Amino acid sequence: MPRKLNAKLIEAKRAKRKAESVVAVTEIFNVHETVALETTPKRPREIMPEPPPVTVGAAIQKLRAAAYARVSTAEEQQLGSYEAQVQYFTDAINNNPEYELVKVYGDHGVSGTLLKQRKGFQEMMEAALRGEIDIILVKSISRFGRNSADILNNLQILRTLNPPVTVCFEGEHLLTSDSRNDLLISILAAIAQLESQQKSEAIKFGIRFRMSQGTFKFSVKYTLGYYRDHFGNIKVDQAEAEIVRYIYESYLEGATIAEIAGSLTEMEICTPKGHMKWSNSTIRSILSNEKYNGTVLFQKTRTEDYRTHKSVKNRLISMWEVENHHTPIIPMAEWQKVQAELLVRKDSRKKGGGIGIMKKFTAPRIKSGHLKGYYLLDGNWTRQERETVLQIIESINNLDEEG
Repeated sequence: MPRKLNAKLIEAKRAKRKAESVVAVTEIFNVHETVALETTPKRPREIMPEPPPVTVGAAIQKLRAAAYARVSTAEEQQLGSYEAQVQYFTDAINNNPEYELVKVYGDHGVSGTLLKQRKGFQEMMEAALRGEIDIILVKSISRFGRNSADILNNLQILRTLNPPVTVCFEGEHLLTSDSRNDLLISILAAIAQLESQQKSEAIKFGIRFRMSQGTFKFSVKYTLGYYRDHFGNIKVDQAEAEIVRYIYESYLEGATIAEIAGSLTEMEICTPKGHMKWSNSTIRSILSNEKYNGTVLFQKTRTEDYRTHKSVKNRLISMWEVENHHTPIIPMAEWQKVQAELLVRKDSRKKGGGIGIMKKFTAPRIKSGHLKGYYLLDGNWTRQERETVLQIIESINNLDEEG
C-alpha cells in the first residue's frame, strides 16, 4: 500500500506557490507601468499666437469677385432665368463686405458644350489670366460648362495662377481652393456632360417624332420668300417671292448660276441673310430647295456630335416628306424642270461640255496695245470652262491661218 500524502504540507506549498505567482505578476505590472510612465512623452499644451495689432481705421483687403451666368437657349423663359442669375450675383457680391464686384460675365443662348462660342466665358478667363479676379461665383457646375474636359482644364488653369483663382459652385457648396473637392468636382463634371448628352438625345427624339407626324415647325428665317406670322403659320412674302421667280425663270432661260448671282448683286438686292453680294451657293440652294413648290423634306441634315452641334448631310437615318405643306411660290412642273436642268448641267460639267459657256459666253479680243491679239476670259468660269474656251479660240486661230 502506497504511503500516505501529507495533505497539509502539500496545500501549504500550493498556497505558497500561488502567493509567489501573484507577487511576481504584480511586480512585473508595476515595472511595465513605471517604464510606460517614464517613456510616454507628455502631451503638449496648445498655445495660440497673439493676433497682430489692428490699426484703427485700416481697410479690410477685399476679394475681387466675378460671377458667371449662362443659359443654353435664347427663348423668352430662359431670358428670365439669365437675368435672374445676373441680378442675384450682382446683389450677392455688392452685399458682401468681403467682396469687390469686378463684373458678372455671361453667355445667353449658348450651349455649355461649345467653349469657342462662349464669348462671356472667354472674356472672364482672360480677365483672370491678367490677374484681375480673385474668386468666381457660379450657380452650378453645369452652368460653368457641359464638357467635362473643358471644365477640368479651365479649373486647372485658374488654380495654377499666382495667386490662384477660386471658383465657388454655390449649388454644390464646393470651392476649388479645397483640394479635397477635386474628386467630387470631377464626378459632377462628368455627370453634367452626361446630362447634356441625354438632353440632346431627348430633344432629337422629340424633333424626329414631330417630323414623322408632320407637325415639326422648321425655321424659315433665311428661306427667301417665306416668313411665319404671329400664329406660326408660313406665309408668302410677295416682294421676296418675285426674287425667287426671277432666279428660276433666269435659270430656265439659260443663264448660269454665276450670271444670276452677278445680276442680283449688280441690282443691289440683298441676300436672304442681308448681304449685298450673292454667291453661287446661295443661288444653287434656292434652285434646289423643295420648299418653293410647297413640299417639305424633314431631316435633310443631322447633328453628328452633341458636343460640337455640327450639322452634316443626312445619309444614315430616315427622312419624311410632306407634300402641299404650304403655299408654293414656284409651280411643281417648273420646279421639276429646274431640277432636271441642274442635273443636265452637272453632267455636262463632269464631261467637260461647258453648257453654260456654250449657251452664252463672250471672250472679247484685244485689238490694240501691248496685249493685242489676247482674249479676255471671265473670272467666274471654272477651270474646265476656261479650257473649253481656249480650245475654241485655238480652233478659230487655226481656221484663220488656213484661210
